[in-house]
Amino acid sequence: MTDSLYFINSGDSCSGCGACIQVCPRDCISMHADPDGFDRPSIDFSACVNCGACRKTCPYSKTSFHVGGRTAPLFYAARMSDRALRLGSASGGIFRAFSGAVLRRGGAVAGVRFDPDFRAELTTAETPEARDEFCLSKYVQSRNERAYRDVKSFLEAGRPVLFSGAPCQVAGLYGFLGADDENLFTVDFICHGVPSPLVFTEYRKSLERRFSSPVKSLNFRDKSEGWAPMRLRVEFENGTVYSRTLTEDPYFRMFLSGGISRPECYTCPYAKTLGRESDLTMGDAWRAEVLDPAWRDNTGVSTLLVNSPKGEALLEEAAGELDFKVCEFSVIDQHYLHHPGILHPDRSDFFRTFHKKGIAAALDRYSGPRPLLRRLKTRFLKIIRQLRGKRNPQ
Repeated sequence: MTDSLYFINSGDSCSGCGACIQVCPRDCISMHADPDGFDRPSIDFSACVNCGACRKTCPYSKTSFHVGGRTAPLFYAARMSDRALRLGSASGGIFRAFSGAVLRRGGAVAGVRFDPDFRAELTTAETPEARDEFCLSKYVQSRNERAYRDVKSFLEAGRPVLFSGAPCQVAGLYGFLGADDENLFTVDFICHGVPSPLVFTEYRKSLERRFSSPVKSLNFRDKSEGWAPMRLRVEFENGTVYSRTLTEDPYFRMFLSGGISRPECYTCPYAKTLGRESDLTMGDAWRAEVLDPAWRDNTGVSTLLVNSPKGEALLEEAAGELDFKVCEFSVIDQHYLHHPGILHPDRSDFFRTFHKKGIAAALDRYSGPRPLLRRLKTRFLKIIRQLRGKRNPQ
């Protein structure tokens, strides 16, 4: 697989976006999980004709695929006006408004859903009901087997498309298409790393063993007790409910600490404020209540960066369903708009224990409080990254 990566982009970096496998005219590239569960491309060189399509489309082969963005984004705090829709979504639920605007025009929406086995997959939807599966957070890396091809088909048919995904997936889409399209709208999110699908699957299975039942539903941003603190809620077929906050659940803690992210996430080129790949960027707006007392109801508020004229146009089209306010960057600022997530000092040890002793032993040992020396080292690295980010906001 390393040889395949060098063949594609002259390096060993891969975000797993799936652009190379979908652009290949001979279908001779496929994705295979590495030992830690992250998909990487593998080439059948007996079928390869060395056309160069994979090299041209790979996001790691170019500095940026950014198309016609603003010199600086417009900053907003926003949320769905409808309280029920807001409660059924992550953050302020604003993705519903943007995707609804495109669907009403006869378009399609690309996003991430869980399949019946709770594997995250990037796919497309043409109805509000199918789109609703995209509206909740999935804190695990998604697989993209054909979404780029489907988006291209919709665009060739003259239909508008809203593509939503991680920043690297948006870059992969532009690389796959080779150009922008007036009917294409892209939205990414403020990302601090995508966790291992293998770790997530093993954690889900451990919960099923613990509660002697298959998982029926899983929500990483359950709002039954409010937007904050973030809460994981898992319902099982036997009626049991597992509900834990981000500080109580070991998988949640490990994800937020950066301990199970894809290796390339720690050097992500898309963790920036200026020159983002997408038309719109979404995230949480934890300080937005200062803008409006009515927003202090703990139902969720979103950060919104408008990065392009097309993003402005889509916001104007969706405005009737939204409450939104222009704000200073300080209100919605987040670390991951300046720099990638910081490598967890115990990441290698976590995966070593995970492979040797299983998910329970790895989480028990590394998801809790770290020894003082390691905490000080992490804090020092975080301060250094913050200082670098302030000197260079891009």
